[in-house]
Amino acid sequence: MPAQVVVLGGGVGGTLTANLLDRQLGRDAHVTVVDPTGMHVYQPGFLYAALGKANGRWLARDERTLLRRDVDLAVEAATRVEPDSGRVRLAHGGSLPFDYLVVATGARLVGEQVPGLVEGAQEFYSLEGALRLREALRRFTGGRVLVGVAGIPYKCPPAPVEFTLMLDQYLRKRGVRDHSQVTLLSPLNRAFTIESASKLVQPIMERRGIGLETFFNVETVDPSAGTVSSLEGDTADYDLLVLVPPHRGQALIEASGLGDAGGWVPTDRGRDRPADLQERLDRPLRGPGGRQPHRLAGPRDRAEGQLRRAGDVLPRDRRRPRDRAALRLRAPAGATYPVAPLARGQVGLQPPLLGHRPPGPHPRGTPPRPHPNHREEPGMTTPVTTTLDCKGLSCPLPIVKTAIAIKRQQPGELLEVLATDPGSVADFTAWSRATGNQLVEHTTDGGVYRFVIRKG
Repeated sequence: MPAQVVVLGGGVGGTLTANLLDRQLGRDAHVTVVDPTGMHVYQPGFLYAALGKANGRWLARDERTLLRRDVDLAVEAATRVEPDSGRVRLAHGGSLPFDYLVVATGARLVGEQVPGLVEGAQEFYSLEGALRLREALRRFTGGRVLVGVAGIPYKCPPAPVEFTLMLDQYLRKRGVRDHSQVTLLSPLNRAFTIESASKLVQPIMERRGIGLETFFNVETVDPSAGTVSSLEGDTADYDLLVLVPPHRGQALIEASGLGDAGGWVPTDRGRDRPADLQERLDRPLRGPGGRQPHRLAGPRDRAEGQLRRAGDVLPRDRRRPRDRAALRLRAPAGATYPVAPLARGQVGLQPPLLGHRPPGPHPRGTPPRPHPNHREEPGMTTPVTTTLDCKGLSCPLPIVKTAIAIKRQQPGELLEVLATDPGSVADFTAWSRATGNQLVEHTTDGGVYRFVIRKG
């Protein structure tokens, strides 16, 4: 009897995964995609629709035409996942059984989390928002334009920089660039999270006369006054404000108890313990009938390869007879990371969002010179008021979370931040100088960076 595979979400990740599974597993699996609209929307095109370079109607296509013939499509909203019984509950009643579940639900926009954002800002992360922004740009005759990010993490990290450069070109073609000021609001001390990319982008921005406001983590928008304020205490005036809205995981994930505080499904980022997802959930993930999923193969049985997560399937992946209830994954040639097969009843995940960098060399290379107050020693020496644990988070999340935490501190109180991102050394040094908060101490112990910050 073929394994029942249910894929939640008909976006790029869900569609591609469903087709690959059907092609590679053949009669060994029956794949069903569950999508609430049955329409596949090409989200990267939203940016072009906002600038009048694409018709929004061209960006949507019937999901059925993108799926292989043997893949079923359920045009229905999923409301709950029941791992214990191996079922997905649907909005209009009924359910779908699964042996394997692929979660590819993506993110949802929650602009209401930032006061005044919905009323006072434009966005291009939804088709409706992109079309509204297109009309706002057509009416725009000059003034101060601000482009920024209102929440971390968010989809497509380069999009704000890309939009800013394309907006500059758009305004020049309309002949209103000389009457306009374009500024990018960055949560860091550079235009982009990856420093090497910023070194390429920032000279281009300077040549085009595009401003850069650093360490600006949006807190509130005041539509009546035409201002936006940051967690760092700065305020900027605008005539046109374009912000990436805050993101959360889908309501389905929260209703099923599979997510964290942000609605994101926890994953094993170290790749050395594929069962870590099961350990993080309140209850074990079980297959149909309540039986325990088959144990994952040990290190000797693992395929060699740079696979993105346990459960990701690549072309030419095959199921071997001895794997039986597990989907055996084979890695591409030349890859280095090991990965175990996905056990029956296990949940596979789509690639994560910004702020969840895979292990390996940091993209910024060797960390910069230590802060003058840095000491390479174990233990903690300076008493603190509050501790903020940012271990495992990548740029810019440690800075964003610190900006939120320091807001709650009283002047003179000490905040301790623990991080594992090597880039945080330079980020916290620059952030403390820019915001007037004192970096009292910086120590390193076993790859954990400890920063003690006194609120100014």
